Amino acid sequence: MKSKILMIIVLVIFSSCGDILEKDIKDCEIEIYSPGNIAVVKDKQKIKFSWEEDLNATKYLLQISKPSFKEPNEIILDTIIDKSPLYYMLKEGEYTWRIQARNNYSCGKFKSKSLVVKKDEIK
Repeated sequence: MKSKILMIIVLVIFSSCGDILEKDIKDCEIEIYSPGNIAVVKDKQKIKFSWEEDLNATKYLLQISKPSFKEPNEIILDTIIDKSPLYYMLKEGEYTWRIQARNNYSCGKFKSKSLVVKKDEIK
């Protein structure tokens, strides 16, 4: 009986080591590559959302709001993804997007950028 209890304790300790060994990333702030601040893109075009990946992050929270997170009219996207980039199509309008690094231990700081989507103009 004692050996079974000892075996269970050992299994619990080793199965949770990943959580203990992950680094705290609460001060992590992601570098955004695209779209940059106040970027203007064409309507009906997939937009590439990309950022520098953090070595200690296992996933990323990406959110898109219309027009901003301070005064949101609509949350367009709220998703967890494993890596950069993400391609997403937006309708004409003003948006703010943000990214946050995460792991099983902690969450980093949000990094935000503004984005304007305009219709194609026929010339």
